[in-house]
Amino acid sequence: MPRTDSVSCALFFALAVLALTKTTAIAAIAAQDGLAQEPRPESWKADASLTDVIFVDRQHGWAVGSQGVLLRTEDGGKTWGEGSLTSRTRKTAEIPLTEKFQRIRANQQHGAADTSTSSPFSCRFETVCFTDAKNGWAAGGYDLPYMDHSRAVIARTNDGGKSWQSLPHLMLGRIQKIEFRGMQRLSGWAVGANDPGTDSSLSFTADAGNLWNSQKSKRMPDLIDAETTGNQFVGLDSDGQPVSFDTAKLEHSVITEDGNFVLDDVAMVDAKTGWAVGHNGAVLQTKNGGLSWSKPSQDLDPLQGFDFRCVATQKTRIWFAGNPGNTIFSIDQQTGEWDAHRLPGGTAVNSIYFLDETFGWAVGDLGKIWATQDGGNNWTLQRSGSQRGKSSVGVLAFCNSVDELPLEFLAKQAGEDGKLVGVAMPRSENFDTIRMAAERLGAAVVSPLSIDSESDLIRKLVRTIRIWRPTVIAGHSSQFLERAVRLAADDQAFPEQLATGLNPWQTRFLMVADPNGPLEYENSVFLTRVGSLLEDFVLPSRMICRLPISAKNRTAFFAWKFVGHGADARRVQLDSSPFSQTSVAKRKQNATPLGSLASVGKISGKRGQMTALLQRRIDSVLDVESCKKAISNLTFPLNADPNGQHLAGIWLVQLADQYFAAGRPQLAAWTLENLTRNYPNHCMAPLAHSTLAKYYSSSELNRLAISDWQRLRQNIGQANRLPAGTKTMPQGVAIQQKRLGVNRTEYRWDKVDLASALEEAAAMPLDIDVEDELKDFDPATVDLSLDVAEPEVDPTTQQQNLAPMNRAEIDAFLKERNRLAASQFSRLGARDRGLVKRADLQYLQAHIVKQLSGIEDANPYYRNVLKAKPHPKFSPAASDELRSDNESLSTAVIATAERPHLDGLPDDPVWQEVMKANQTIKLEKPEGALMNDIVMLARDAEYVYLYARCYKADQCTYTSSTGDMRQRDADLTNQDRIEISLDVDRDLASSCLLKIDWRGRVHESCSGANSWNPKMFVANHQDERVWSIECAIRIEDLTESIEAGEIWRFDVQRAHRDANASVASIWGPDQRPNGSLLMFR
Repeated sequence: MPRTDSVSCALFFALAVLALTKTTAIAAIAAQDGLAQEPRPESWKADASLTDVIFVDRQHGWAVGSQGVLLRTEDGGKTWGEGSLTSRTRKTAEIPLTEKFQRIRANQQHGAADTSTSSPFSCRFETVCFTDAKNGWAAGGYDLPYMDHSRAVIARTNDGGKSWQSLPHLMLGRIQKIEFRGMQRLSGWAVGANDPGTDSSLSFTADAGNLWNSQKSKRMPDLIDAETTGNQFVGLDSDGQPVSFDTAKLEHSVITEDGNFVLDDVAMVDAKTGWAVGHNGAVLQTKNGGLSWSKPSQDLDPLQGFDFRCVATQKTRIWFAGNPGNTIFSIDQQTGEWDAHRLPGGTAVNSIYFLDETFGWAVGDLGKIWATQDGGNNWTLQRSGSQRGKSSVGVLAFCNSVDELPLEFLAKQAGEDGKLVGVAMPRSENFDTIRMAAERLGAAVVSPLSIDSESDLIRKLVRTIRIWRPTVIAGHSSQFLERAVRLAADDQAFPEQLATGLNPWQTRFLMVADPNGPLEYENSVFLTRVGSLLEDFVLPSRMICRLPISAKNRTAFFAWKFVGHGADARRVQLDSSPFSQTSVAKRKQNATPLGSLASVGKISGKRGQMTALLQRRIDSVLDVESCKKAISNLTFPLNADPNGQHLAGIWLVQLADQYFAAGRPQLAAWTLENLTRNYPNHCMAPLAHSTLAKYYSSSELNRLAISDWQRLRQNIGQANRLPAGTKTMPQGVAIQQKRLGVNRTEYRWDKVDLASALEEAAAMPLDIDVEDELKDFDPATVDLSLDVAEPEVDPTTQQQNLAPMNRAEIDAFLKERNRLAASQFSRLGARDRGLVKRADLQYLQAHIVKQLSGIEDANPYYRNVLKAKPHPKFSPAASDELRSDNESLSTAVIATAERPHLDGLPDDPVWQEVMKANQTIKLEKPEGALMNDIVMLARDAEYVYLYARCYKADQCTYTSSTGDMRQRDADLTNQDRIEISLDVDRDLASSCLLKIDWRGRVHESCSGANSWNPKMFVANHQDERVWSIECAIRIEDLTESIEAGEIWRFDVQRAHRDANASVASIWGPDQRPNGSLLMFR
């Protein structure tokens, strides 16, 4: 190579390094997913719950908690401050070439990024560890939307917490406990969520946390706490049960006491002696290294009104506390005596730490920190968080399940208006997920209620009201909540709570969620404090909770005011919001919110464009290409700041979801590809990768895509025709419309002088300040391209483009789609190796290999599914794929030469043959029915035939059939029906779903896309006891053809209630049962 070329290349990369100097820090931070450093109001940190505390001497200490809080003190806790986030500067060799080009281009267009203010953490930290006054680690994590998977976050400091570095490339689940010890202070361990890659929840590091290795010898459950006893560990699993383990085995410990114990924390005094505490006053002791646990000799029955969350040891003294947090208890192991010590302003206590026999600290909900300097006899409040007046929180939101979590209510009241909102709910296996969803919307505290019965739930809810003292309570059950409100104010109710120092409390307002209520929360409201629309702000929380992307019902409430006190209080219904009639405890709001007037205009304009995109007609291939261009231009202006990038990714997911539902899968896929390409570190990127892999490898969705593509190709000749009523407009108006983000899909531009166009635009009267919008406008950088591109078409090839796809083109199309699926799965694996080791994603990988190379090559991958953590859906399915005797396990679909006469009766020869061959599918026997419901299938070369007979259900209403015309996608809500799922390729991710009710009305969808409208015929019949249907479904709408010996998965269920309850979705695994195998003869 000539010397001049070498110099040019070296100079280029030298310039690239200079260009990257100011952007590398932020890029390294962005290597974490968006929910680890999601933009949130800084004011939320003041009252965030604190989860752990540690001191290395009497002056230097640290506390961590929700909302990414990392507190430090250098004066023993008199003052607490927060460290800033820094990032590891990546070497030039570590930065991909494409990323270098992207940053250089970004610097040229927008200027170098400013790193004077770093993005803060926003995830929840559960644990903190320091080995000296300089070196420390904080760890926690977050959930990935729709992925049933958590990711660890570890922050490291070497300057005493003044600044923190986020450790990159972690392949661990959420961490609950982290410890570093040893001579070099480099060796450590962590426990937490199970790592799918190793099926372990215990990991080790020997290099200060940069590289972690999980123990691989034994399957382990999720762990919430652990303590070391030499080479052994004593801990608690996610069900609150004690375990003992090492690198080779894990055993559940024995509790020698009767009762249901749910433990939250464990502490070891030495290798043999330890203590564990938990709900309903549980205090247990071990004297054999955690092999067995029993109650101590002390009489601790008076403490059953407390749910203990933490325990600490200091020589011979044991300390424990929890909820209520107005008291901290201690036991002297030598004398056996126990004492109670009052805490001022007591909310729940989450962690206790004693440096020595004299100095100790405790941290809890709402950002509170207490300290003692006399061995725990007296405690003072060092940090009070944001408590206002008598109330700890202004609003208490109660939910029984994730479906009742009032997300829009939390977003408006806590996120935007800054009210102190607490959430209480029964403890469940997905509590951590629900807590994260609520905290990211601004909830100050989320408390689990460990309950055994409805009366126990009432008692715990009354206790929560007396602790938090809310002005307003919101929930779903009017009678249940009203009863709790009245009992909480009754000075005779639950005297054991009064004995612990809690006082009666009268809540003044009750809000009950009801879609028909007059107090509505509009999704289109712009939340200035968080810088987005309410709908956009709520979406990640909806997806974390695995709720549908779009809310099914309007979010509305009825509201009542209690006039009087206790049981005698009179309830008065309100016509307006309670918040307009009273003041409640609030946060100190940020001086500068995340949103601004400029962002309101930009976001609202772009939101309008997104709506217009969804309403646009897609009649040809060229329309698809123009939409792709519009989608790219939709999100580009939001890339200048982290909040804008976060919003852009959320919009793309919403857009893709609605494209899927509208039957435009190609646009949906391209939208997700846009997300993974432009926002690879967004919290939605893993979901986008997995969804694209499922989409491209799905036979059903590929069939739908081919059908849609054929239609679009045939309409290409219409591409260059202007629709009737199309307008022309001056160039200046078009530029101004572009600057303000207004949709211009029906406009053609005339070429005029740019300078005069700008003058004309500036002179036009507008609702938005044009001068402000155009003040930084550089005419030299104006992009004169339309948001809606119109690709040129060669007239000589138009006739060829009009032809349908032939067999060779279809085969090439499918091969390319499967290659794309493999590529998307590979990118997901490169991003998170542990995630793709889960059984469901291992199964997806095996399916992709089967589509590309055949079943023989796929078999090793199906065996990997069986090696992963057992899964009730995918593990049995993988076993089925590996069996050689599937024919004997399958229901045979008989081929017939004589089509049945569709009349709803099984009197045709084919159905007699099915019954004679004993190939009927029996459903669960309905209550009161004489026989089981049955389903039968048959087929010929053109149709699949289905017959179903169902006994009428007592809870349903049946009338005589009317002769009205049937429509596609009928509303079958609350109609007695059968739901048939046909999984042609057995991927367990996508399927064709047919719902047919007793009237013969049908609702069809393909993985949630209602645009799938197969050619089918349905007949129905009924008498006094049974109803039946008989239908024919065209094979061409299900698959290309059916070969003898071909196997599908088939599931049929009887349903009576909400027609949307079992809708499958491309976003996650099909939630329906695996069903049975069908083999076609």
